[in-house]
Amino acid sequence: MPQENNNSAEMPHFRVKKMRTMWHHTAYNLLMKRERFVKSHHVVYTFVAGVGLIMFWYGIWEGLKRVPFFGDPIVAILLGALILLVCGAYAYQFVGNKALEFREELEDVTDDIDHVVEILEEEA
Repeated sequence: MPQENNNSAEMPHFRVKKMRTMWHHTAYNLLMKRERFVKSHHVVYTFVAGVGLIMFWYGIWEGLKRVPFFGDPIVAILLGALILLVCGAYAYQFVGNKALEFREELEDVTDDIDHVVEILEEEA
């Protein structure tokens, strides 16, 4: 017959650990319920996300209007174009991704050629 451990010093630790584990499961369950709700209500989620996006850009728009330097439309256009050019989004957005796709294909072909050259050098 196994002996029961009546050590009272170990009991609170076990309870705290059990409560902490229960809290993690509860938080996880709440997150999963939220995710299931969002996935089942696409229209509501899209509407809320759209409103949030519009409010974000409205805040940016109004904030930049109040800065004297950015209030000038010419400065705003030049600065915006510079930012888009620096981050590469200008070329991607306005030129399209055909050039980027061609570049990826070219890199793949170059890798294949390099591999063939390595094999031929090993055989020689």
